[in-house]
Amino acid sequence: MSTATYAQGLVNNGAHIVVSSGATLTVDGSSGNVQNTSGVIDLSGTLQLDGNLTNNAPTNALGTPTSGSTVVFAGTGTQAVGGSSTAIFTFDKLTVNSGAALEMAAGKQLTCNGSLVNNGTFTLKTNTENATATLLDNGFSGTGTNKVELYLSSGRNWYVSSPVSGATSSVFNTNASYPMYAYNESNTNTTPWTWITDDQTNLNVMTGYISSVQTSGIYTFTGGLINTGDKSFILNRTV
Repeated sequence: MSTATYAQGLVNNGAHIVVSSGATLTVDGSSGNVQNTSGVIDLSGTLQLDGNLTNNAPTNALGTPTSGSTVVFAGTGTQAVGGSSTAIFTFDKLTVNSGAALEMAAGKQLTCNGSLVNNGTFTLKTNTENATATLLDNGFSGTGTNKVELYLSSGRNWYVSSPVSGATSSVFNTNASYPMYAYNESNTNTTPWTWITDDQTNLNVMTGYISSVQTSGIYTFTGGLINTGDKSFILNRTV
């Protein structure tokens, strides 16, 4: 059984909305937003929406997600997850369809107990107060583009590491006046510090860099998968 809600969107002002296992609640159209002011959407099936997911209630908008329940973002424009609530957005499975662009609002927390599949664009936002959206996942996959924003101020050095695969030094507009540095312990008897003075150098997973920026602002790491899960790194010791 499937239930469809069209361009009017869905506003929950205290009801207990149940989407049973095997059912799909579709909220589509240019105004296909879901707003939870109070109450809860008890999700055991699938919630698919074309618009934003806003939670202004003191608890997670989707209650305690049932194993196998899925939230699908299927819009053709930017879709935001946010609201005034400080509760963690907790899903079981989350899918971003091809052509969709999902943004987690600055400072919001997202937990996926099951799989997270991004075939569109997925962004963890930040703001000038450096309140960055965070993600706790249990498996990240997909062929889409992933972005993580970071606020940096000028006038000092920053210790950074790329949160996504495939990012390059172009994140920081790196040049000879504002280079990046990486320490290579195996070169300790020669030149241990590697200078990066171009904006095309790949940022290696689990490598720490020192960077300075010319202007204060939000810098965006863009690449493939988000660097979550177990990672390995070869350590050197030179005596």
